Amino acid sequence: MAEFLYYLGHGFIIIGLFFIITAILGLFRFKGVLNKLHASSIADSFGVPLCYIGLVLICSNNWIKFLVLALLTFI
Repeated sequence: MAEFLYYLGHGFIIIGLFFIITAILGLFRFKGVLNKLHASSIADSFGVPLCYIGLVLICSNNWIKFLVLALLTFI
């Protein structure tokens, strides 16, 4: 079970990084201000929380899991 959570956590991190990289490319590619704001909100709404969930699944220390989940609630 631990090995499954390890790979699932890495999958969440890879998907989150995909959203963050997509948002960065959108910031450089789009011309309008509102389009750039939309592209940057993708990183905030999808990329960072998916990376945090992946970190929670990988981490073995319960205190660090609690801190990351608490941080996730404030985003």
